[in-house]
Amino acid sequence: MNRSSRKSGLVLIVILISVYSCIETFFPQLPNKTGYLVIDAMITDEARAYDVYITRSITALNSKVTYVKGAYVSITDTTGKVFPLQEVSSGHYITDINKFRGQIGCKYILHVRTGSEEYISDTCKINSTSKIDQLYIGKSLKYTENGIDEQQGLSLYLDGEVVDKDGSYLRWDFNEVWKFVAPYPSYYSFTSPNIFTVIEPKNRYCWKNARSNEIILHSFNDQDNGVIKNKEIAFYLTDFTDRFSVRYSVLVNQYSISRKEYEFWNMLMASNQEGGGIFERQPYSLPGNIHNLRNPEEIVLGYFQVSSVTSQRIFIDPRDIMALKLYPKPNQCSTKIYQIGEQGASGPFTSLAAIYSYIVKHDSVMILPYINNAGILSGMEATSKTCADCSSTGDPNKPAFWVEPANR
Repeated sequence: MNRSSRKSGLVLIVILISVYSCIETFFPQLPNKTGYLVIDAMITDEARAYDVYITRSITALNSKVTYVKGAYVSITDTTGKVFPLQEVSSGHYITDINKFRGQIGCKYILHVRTGSEEYISDTCKINSTSKIDQLYIGKSLKYTENGIDEQQGLSLYLDGEVVDKDGSYLRWDFNEVWKFVAPYPSYYSFTSPNIFTVIEPKNRYCWKNARSNEIILHSFNDQDNGVIKNKEIAFYLTDFTDRFSVRYSVLVNQYSISRKEYEFWNMLMASNQEGGGIFERQPYSLPGNIHNLRNPEEIVLGYFQVSSVTSQRIFIDPRDIMALKLYPKPNQCSTKIYQIGEQGASGPFTSLAAIYSYIVKHDSVMILPYINNAGILSGMEATSKTCADCSSTGDPNKPAFWVEPANR
């Protein structure tokens, strides 16, 4: 299930927290003690189930998000046909993939009923699809927060175009997956008193994933054509992340959105960047496109997002970034040798079993027996769990789309 829309929609809740962040601890109360209704919904022309998430905004920094259960949620199309959504978990509603799919050129309305309150969105049209010509990487320089120092890193760029630039606006998000390695897997198991058995290392390679949380937009108002060139989608400091240690993949989604939705995201981005004092622009003043039918003055957070989408994936290997004279993050794992006679926490180690017990007790992993310069088995070499077993920080199951690099 594609949950990228949830991530972008929940920026609203994040801003409700971040706008109040300051040096001194402060827990403000928003005017509505029960929290504002937050509706995060998106439909596209993709063949999938679409998600709607309904929550209440937090009323203080130490509050928990409240999920709105038991709501009636439906989508109405241009012909007046109604498509109800099913609640699959608290506050999470989905469409029936066999009965509903967004169509380019069609208009849709979101309807939500919670108890005696009814909410309806503006009528939203799925605009014409856009095109991604290519994704590519390049070396770039960015200023640090002080605006003086520069940092060198890797930028992901996009070239593309729209069919009709008039009234066309674009938004991007992306989903990242990368393969990484546990540099010191265990090649032996130990059985007291001193039996070592060769084993096949487990969980040496795993995968991590992340979703973009930046608002990336483009307007064609100041252009003579509908072509996009060198649009930067992401920037990485390659030597500060493990994304590029083995293999990295990113799926970029390009949404064709309306002017109103573009203005909403643009204002949301400005609110997120401005900061300032507590009495400056507040995020709950941002106008969305969902309203209470009986009480138009009620503040409803969120936006019913309706757009066509084009996606493209790119794989990046260490040799690709090294060709740009950039380098992956160095391995920061290390090992330690424990020998009989050395001092432990409660005295000298008297046996291999005592060493092994100490290693396990201190949340480490034995990886090899240790043979000293005299050729005598005298101890064990160990490392941390995260350096021996990648499943402690990642998923050992390879994603279905994953392919290994061809020999080049």
